[in-house]
Amino acid sequence: MPTPEADGEHLLKGCPKWRKQQRTLWKEVWKETGKGRRWWKAHEIFADRRCSQAVLNFLASTEVRKTAPAADEDARSEASEWELRERAEREEERRPEAETLGRGMEREEHPLFLPNPPFMALAGEE
Repeated sequence: MPTPEADGEHLLKGCPKWRKQQRTLWKEVWKETGKGRRWWKAHEIFADRRCSQAVLNFLASTEVRKTAPAADEDARSEASEWELRERAEREEERRPEAETLGRGMEREEHPLFLPNPPFMALAGEE
């Protein structure tokens, strides 16, 4: 799995989809810092305040800036459908254990609260 640093390097320097925007970015960075593309690592350019506007302009000029559309309250996203399915499966796996524990509670086999040991009862009397 690529690291975030590798993803940043690819986005700012290597992605063929954004060549034109990369050229503009590096021209702006050169004007502000006097350093070219070879001098920078992705985390450095994101951290340097002198490069902030150039980076923001770059992101605004690419599809990278786009965020996921807000889901309607009635419509569920794929992620939420997946989460609901996972939750249902976990509940189904735990149901037999919960039913067993529930039956034990009815027969007083597994009381919810155990009585306090005698030494604890005496501690409150001081």
